[in-house]
Amino acid sequence: MSKPVQVNLIGAKNGAVDVNRRKIWTRMYDQLAQDFGKAEARRLIVADLRKMEPDAYDFIRSGIVDQVGEERTDAVMHILVPIFLTTRNPDARMKTPTIKAELIELLSSGDAGLSPYVEMPPGTPENKWSGLNNNKAWSALHLWRDGVRVEEACARAPKTAKIVEKFPLVGIPNRTPTVFFSILEAGKHIPPHTGVTNTRAIIHLPLIVPPGCAFRVGGETREWREGEAFAFDDTIEHEAWNRSDQDRAVLILDCWNPHLSDHERAMICRMFSIADEQKKA
Repeated sequence: MSKPVQVNLIGAKNGAVDVNRRKIWTRMYDQLAQDFGKAEARRLIVADLRKMEPDAYDFIRSGIVDQVGEERTDAVMHILVPIFLTTRNPDARMKTPTIKAELIELLSSGDAGLSPYVEMPPGTPENKWSGLNNNKAWSALHLWRDGVRVEEACARAPKTAKIVEKFPLVGIPNRTPTVFFSILEAGKHIPPHTGVTNTRAIIHLPLIVPPGCAFRVGGETREWREGEAFAFDDTIEHEAWNRSDQDRAVLILDCWNPHLSDHERAMICRMFSIADEQKKA
């Protein structure tokens, strides 16, 4: 019986081996190898480490990188979605009036069910999100949240929910999909930030866009245009602003990165399920 691959993660700051993380990633590798084979397990583990723990990548040992190779390692999670990719789905454009009308009806009802998008735990130190914390300057109505359909919200926007269900939404239990109406008040700004993974592509479908509203991803900036959906890789720094005197509304959802095969999607789902199992252990 061969020995399990040892993934040694060494803290970049103090040089000490992080024993707990080493155990987590070693167990992750062992279980993925049982399900998909050693080569595929190495490919996924290394790609994930490079994305989520870049400081640790140089300290991966036991021949994982040598056996996988740079080209193969990059095949799963690295820069697969262009900064902006305008969707060619005519259905999204045709359905925009229906979705927009449903949102306007909600917003006019007096109780749209919106909640602050940023909700930090009490005692969180001051940071770039503090100005938006528990503030409806940036608010949302979630139709799906952390992989769970929000039945009450979907009942209030049934036509939108039915349309969204036809999209290739990411399906990772307890994590994705997330689908929501995003409302940014007049004169407000969402600070630069990044997402956690580009196994997904973030889709924006602009619904209400007054002049002076724009979105930056990396070095590119564009204005939203009603009905013109686009996808982007949210692991690239992005920010948004509304310099108008009216609120801006966008439907946001996450779909699978189109460059991932069904096999790779299955590996990613399995990796997250293993992580959840380890948390319970």
